[in-house]
Amino acid sequence: MKFPTLFVLLAALATAAPAPVDDFSVGEKLRRDLNLDKVPLIPSPHAPNITRAYYNAYRKYHGKFPVIEPFSSTGSVNSQVVGPDSLWSTPTQIGTPPQTLNLDFDTGSADLWVISTGTTASDAAGHNIYNPSKSSTWTPISGSSWSITYGDKSNAHGTVGTDVVSVGGVSVSKQGVEVAATVSKAFADDKSIDGLLGLGYDNGNTATPKQKTFISNLKGVLPAGSQLFTTALYGSRTGKQSYWTWGYVDQNLLNGNSLSWTTVNTINSFWQFPITRTNVNGKDYTRTAQAIADTGTTLLLLDSGYVQNWYKSIPGASYDIDTDGSKFWYFPNSQLSKLPTFKIDVGGKLWTVQPSDLIFVARDASTTYGSIQENGGIGINILGDSFLKSVYAVWDYGNTRLGLVPKIEAVQNLNPPSGN
Repeated sequence: MKFPTLFVLLAALATAAPAPVDDFSVGEKLRRDLNLDKVPLIPSPHAPNITRAYYNAYRKYHGKFPVIEPFSSTGSVNSQVVGPDSLWSTPTQIGTPPQTLNLDFDTGSADLWVISTGTTASDAAGHNIYNPSKSSTWTPISGSSWSITYGDKSNAHGTVGTDVVSVGGVSVSKQGVEVAATVSKAFADDKSIDGLLGLGYDNGNTATPKQKTFISNLKGVLPAGSQLFTTALYGSRTGKQSYWTWGYVDQNLLNGNSLSWTTVNTINSFWQFPITRTNVNGKDYTRTAQAIADTGTTLLLLDSGYVQNWYKSIPGASYDIDTDGSKFWYFPNSQLSKLPTFKIDVGGKLWTVQPSDLIFVARDASTTYGSIQENGGIGINILGDSFLKSVYAVWDYGNTRLGLVPKIEAVQNLNPPSGN
């Protein structure tokens, strides 16, 4: 064969070659070596409540973005807890021997704090409690402190030490653990949650001295190619078990698809990236903005224009003030089976939010709250669990990128759950 012919053949082969696929071999080896398995998420046992779901986001982003006033503070909202499609907890082992607490894993924050033996008794009642004195690997940090102020003016604060923290078979030996002296009423009242494990980036940590997040410390433990975790979230109406994987990708959920990756901007400690458009019933609405993927937020909280484009396509949809002073979008139950499609751009690709996840909770006998709500002008779009339930997400902190594949249910249950 003459060289020119060979070059033409090689060029043709190169052109015809499929796009490179992700290499999961490192994670698969880690899974086998450490006998890693799926980590089940425990859904909240409480009925869903839209005001509480919104308020959780309000208290989290208060102080980080311009203040939003989603409703008038009535006091009663502070004692409400969120429901099964709003919050999950994850069994987490802390200390030696290990003590198991159920923590809220939150990609939108950067503190790991727990209810402990030092927490005010009334706040700790009914919770699993971390006892540092019973852990041989606990080391207190002299002069340390941490404090988080919530939108309801309550706060959680305490001191800091280090201990072994393990999740799903992966461990960090000297993880910063913030032990609470007091916690907000919402956390005290919700007995299904014993603290929070932030999966954001280090610059968002509130402790003095600053502590590295769990994922940051894992980068020094796990080999390149396995510095990731994944989320497979399912709504309660599917009857399926939500779960995490740590260090490896569950290839069964890829369904032959390649992951679509977007680089994340960590400057604000979030999993942040640009979005350029939404699509309603096949029509694009173009507008460049910033977004956050956040497991710790329930709803899809979007700029007003994005939200209104969807609800204006639903006959009878309304945006009104409820009896508790909150203001949310809702629509007639007659539209449940006829909702317009909604897609949002991540990484230059449109992702469909499945119909069942556009439905949040019943408002009354004839109307239902949508999962898409306005973000109150905070300057960022928050893609919470109502979006993440429609995708299998790979959170690759080793390469600061987010990978997605569709995870759409073949059969949709469109009956809204009852609220509290």
